[in-house]
Amino acid sequence: MLTLVEKILFVIATLVSLYFTYRGVMKIVAHISSGQGKVDWSLVWKRIGDLIVKVGLFQPVFRFRLGPSILHGLIGWGFLSFLLINLSGSDLRLHRIQTPRQHGPLR
Repeated sequence: MLTLVEKILFVIATLVSLYFTYRGVMKIVAHISSGQGKVDWSLVWKRIGDLIVKVGLFQPVFRFRLGPSILHGLIGWGFLSFLLINLSGSDLRLHRIQTPRQHGPLR
């Protein structure tokens, strides 16, 4: 449990981080907007779909050497499955299982 001072410092650090992130994103948007033409926002969903396929299947990895590419893919898929399992909340049921209680003094 954090103390009150630590909680306040955490909130301040979070707000400062969000502020500088916003400034950085706005700089990137300004650089992109300074070019010729307009951004075609209708392509965003198609590109996000392509990105998910490329990341999920490690498409850029399987290009040159098959053996190392397969090993690299297996490591990446292992990390990806570890991430999905931990984010899914399916392990919350395990925390609800209570261990048998000891009655009386420990022996």
